[in-house]
Amino acid sequence: MKNNSDTTNNSSTSKSKEGSDSNKIRKDRKGRRRKMKCGKLATIKEYKNSQEIIVVFKDCLGSDGKAIEKKSTYANFVKGKISPEPIVEGSLRPGKKIKNYKGDYVGKEVETHKGHATIIEYRNGRDIDLELDDGTIIEHVRCHDVIKQSNRIKKRREQSET
Repeated sequence: MKNNSDTTNNSSTSKSKEGSDSNKIRKDRKGRRRKMKCGKLATIKEYKNSQEIIVVFKDCLGSDGKAIEKKSTYANFVKGKISPEPIVEGSLRPGKKIKNYKGDYVGKEVETHKGHATIIEYRNGRDIDLELDDGTIIEHVRCHDVIKQSNRIKKRREQSET
């Protein structure tokens, strides 16, 4: 029969081994360097756990003249997904500019099954307003559908003329 003291000694030994393993991982990962997808070299300054690391971009200086530091995850570090540049809101890639299509479409004349129309409001690709020649306003239409329909109508008209 086993002694209870033996079991507690074994469990405490395994816990201390786990603790030393995580400390070993922390020490091993701290100081690692990797080139990110943005082309900048990042170094792990602080490794708390896989979900919380701090990387330093030594070749990128902030407004205060110090190297830029970013908080991220170890997975993002390994994949190279950390960037010193701020992410533009609504963008998937750091530093990418968002194209504003509003100016491209507002005022554009299109053909619809109800006649000639003008795009009067562009909120996004899935929400535009049209004004027909007779003054009727059609709200909340998909831009892609209107343009596609306009091209079809023009094509049919050209085919019927020939």
